[in-house]
Amino acid sequence: MAPIDNELNVHSWLVVITFMVVIAIVIHPVHIPLPIPALSRSKHATEQQAQTPTQQQAEGTTASTTATVIDQEINEANAETTKKKRFPYHFTLDIATMPVLGVLFLLATQSIDGKSVRDGFVGAPESGVEPYAVMILFFSLAYICISLDMTGVFQYAAFWISKRGGGGGQRIFLSFFLLSSVMSGLTSNDVVVLTMTPFLVYYSHAVDLVTPIAFLMAEIQTANI
Repeated sequence: MAPIDNELNVHSWLVVITFMVVIAIVIHPVHIPLPIPALSRSKHATEQQAQTPTQQQAEGTTASTTATVIDQEINEANAETTKKKRFPYHFTLDIATMPVLGVLFLLATQSIDGKSVRDGFVGAPESGVEPYAVMILFFSLAYICISLDMTGVFQYAAFWISKRGGGGGQRIFLSFFLLSSVMSGLTSNDVVVLTMTPFLVYYSHAVDLVTPIAFLMAEIQTANI
């Protein structure tokens, strides 16, 4: 087995920075406008755009200073709207595109190689971990939870507990904490998060819970026990 190089170099820092940038853009997507004009524009819209500046200038000459400022703001807004209509296409950097671009960037800079990408999908032979199996399990659990949500099980359970809770917030919180703990011990953290979160959403609406932060923190703590 080849020795592992633990020394940080330029490529190591580039991987860390790329990871942080990808996470930031996934959380806050970025829309990049593309300089591609619309496929078709009506003649009426073209004539209206040509007449609008002239009409606004004529109105501006007879209006007061305040009206002129308002007209300028309207002109800027109309120009921005017209630009968006002329170039309606954009490229979005989000959770669907940014991770792929991040991997391609690291490959282009030789910070990672093809073997690293392959190991990220099928797993390294010496690690014993199969990432694709984990993803299949996660998607399967998500499908089951979505199916249960569509049947109304979570909503029914939330309303049932809200009616029989008797207004005891501490008792309901303790029950929620204990249930999450038992589920975490018998199953996995994915199951706890995927099942208890929809229930918590419906329960918050049922009892007009302003902020379920305490319940979410309890769920996170118990899911990682």
